[in-house]
Amino acid sequence: MKTEKHFDDLIRVSRELSGGKPLPQLFQGVIDVVCESTGAEGGTLYMYDNKQNVLKAVLLTNRPLNIHSVVEEFDPLSAAGFIEVPLAGEDREHSAKISASAFLRRRIIAVDEIGGNTDFDFTGVRAFDEKNNYETKRIIAFPLASNNISVGVMQVINPRPECFNGDYLEFLEALAGQIAIALNNAVLIREGENLLGAIVQMISMAIDEKSPHTAGHCIRVTELTMMLADAVAEEKSGKYAGFSMNETEREELRMAALLHDVGKVITPTHILEKRTKLYSLTDRIDILNERLGMRRISAELEALKKAVKEAGREDLLGAAVPDGPSQEDFDFLDKVNKGEVVMTPENMGKLEEISNSTIRRPFRSETVREKLIMRDDLSNLQTFRGTLNPKERKIMEDHVRSTIRLLSSIPWPNKFSRLVEYAGHHHEKLDGTGYPNKIAAEDLSVQARILGIADRFEGMSAPDRPYRSKKMSLSRVIKIMESMSQDGEIDPDLYEIFINRKIHLEYGRRYLEESLIDCT
Repeated sequence: MKTEKHFDDLIRVSRELSGGKPLPQLFQGVIDVVCESTGAEGGTLYMYDNKQNVLKAVLLTNRPLNIHSVVEEFDPLSAAGFIEVPLAGEDREHSAKISASAFLRRRIIAVDEIGGNTDFDFTGVRAFDEKNNYETKRIIAFPLASNNISVGVMQVINPRPECFNGDYLEFLEALAGQIAIALNNAVLIREGENLLGAIVQMISMAIDEKSPHTAGHCIRVTELTMMLADAVAEEKSGKYAGFSMNETEREELRMAALLHDVGKVITPTHILEKRTKLYSLTDRIDILNERLGMRRISAELEALKKAVKEAGREDLLGAAVPDGPSQEDFDFLDKVNKGEVVMTPENMGKLEEISNSTIRRPFRSETVREKLIMRDDLSNLQTFRGTLNPKERKIMEDHVRSTIRLLSSIPWPNKFSRLVEYAGHHHEKLDGTGYPNKIAAEDLSVQARILGIADRFEGMSAPDRPYRSKKMSLSRVIKIMESMSQDGEIDPDLYEIFINRKIHLEYGRRYLEESLIDCT
């Protein structure tokens, strides 16, 4: 006969399961309620591991022996276990282990006297009893199944004898249903989190691998971001003394850092890879024609040299070469093309002078004279700094708008409600001149500021950027970052923590050549 206490116990279990506690505490509370309700001296919770096809004991309690063991890092998908019960080779009707049999048959198995029982293998139980000077008399194992999916088994030891009547077993069956729903929900949530994490990781890898020169950028920025975030959380004084993040907030920031450049999947590769001002996508037939023409000129020149020698006029081979571009001009153009010189008025004038030189195309059927530097090439070479012209720089900067647009299309869980904000603000500046939205300092979160510092530092210290011909030493990077701090581009208080905690050195020792680490 069902009693009022049964209902009270069901309500208590429901409260335990809906309390929002970490899984180890949650199931410890549930097993305490079950043991109290049944008068059991102890209990065990087994989780089903479908990859290994085993039951794993993740929680074990025995009150008389004062044993309370629980897997602290409780992952419902891959929890380690104190005891493992293999299911491989077992049929669906019977197993030598009582826990496995309850799981496979999906029904409660109650043994009110294990001493003379020959249906199950109690070797492990007897070994436990002998080791601990204990006597296991009775066991009830009930499966945890929800929506036709078995997720585990709960087992109680030495419950009161009256628990073996029908009413108590029905009560335990009802308890098992509630526990199974909670456990299955935990599995589904973790599976969803794992899937989301794997997709984020895959997207991050795709971003990096689109450009071999930035491979690993998102991973390294994420590492730097979390290093700085953890350092800020440890501050006991100053502007950020009260800053802290729980595990969910840390995960949100980590994922934002991994995805901060997702918009680059839309950025044309030839812009991401623009090593020089003249690097571009082009129909290479013109280059091929030039090479064929030069090959013919070379062959004609060799034939003329041979004819001159055969005519006994070797003296003609030393004739002066007509005036043309000097080696100095070629060297200057090479540096301009690589973005190694800033295009000051003086350099602009020199470039204009060289561009006005003309050349003949003798290998064509008609004589053609044209400027040494074509108009489009001249426009690219006149780029003031770096290798990207204004139009290309705008396209590159638009990757942040694309990041915001792409990430906003995803129905993120409520706990990640600010992920898009963090990722989308990493190029904003405290002085309000950043992009894409020129956000003022008061509207920039601490997390976005941290990510901005990490992104800038990694970008400058990375040795494999196509737009930089020389690797930057750590002292040079720090000098530039210091200027950014003073000019209002990055948060000076966060940057001070970055330097005082020597994050730059810790990161440098992991990823930079030893010769580039030239500061303390």
